[in-house]
Amino acid sequence: MKNIIFILIFALTGNIYASVCNVNIVLNNQAAVNSFNSTYGCDSIMGNLSITGGVTSLAGLSNIKYIQGYLTIEYTNLVTTFGMSNLKKVDGLFNIYLNASLTNVEGWNQLTDIGGNLAIQGNPMLIDVKLDKLKNIGYTSTDPSTNLVGIYGNASLTTLNTFKSLKQYNGELTFGGNTLLQSIMGFDSLEIVTSIRIYDQNLNNINGFGKVDSLDKFYINGSNNL
Repeated sequence: MKNIIFILIFALTGNIYASVCNVNIVLNNQAAVNSFNSTYGCDSIMGNLSITGGVTSLAGLSNIKYIQGYLTIEYTNLVTTFGMSNLKKVDGLFNIYLNASLTNVEGWNQLTDIGGNLAIQGNPMLIDVKLDKLKNIGYTSTDPSTNLVGIYGNASLTTLNTFKSLKQYNGELTFGGNTLLQSIMGFDSLEIVTSIRIYDQNLNNINGFGKVDSLDKFYINGSNNL
């Protein structure tokens, strides 16, 4: 009977992970990433995960499914973020910034939930962002003035076409300092958002946000092409 009850709880919640790390984790070189499974051996991190330094691949982190704290990827040597394809949920903020060689934010095939803010900032070689499975962002705060999704300071980004599963966001979407950005597409499912701010001077096409029917503020500054 106990076994039956356990199986039933597991089936109903879907929140039981195989193993848990109750620590904050910093991975500051490729060797630390490669040895993650042997060092920590968990798929659920009940703390923060920071990836920084001379990291060139995230493939060693493919078993991670859940992060209770924040996830930061900063100052790495990554070209692509591919490798964490089983990550489903980050309850804290998610920052990808100041990665000098990063060209593609990709590989987040199961990531549906980010509880805090999302920032993709200062990645000078970035040309593509794929976060198409994201459905929920900013659910840890009910104050829209503190909720932010920011895409800014990515000097090589010309087109943004992502966030295709996000239906509502109680916060602000901000785009700025992407000096070559010409087109914002995607956001195909978005119906409700508090505000949208755009500060990109070369923008000439906004084909996203086609389903938005609830919006408090829409602000564009700097573009002479719209």
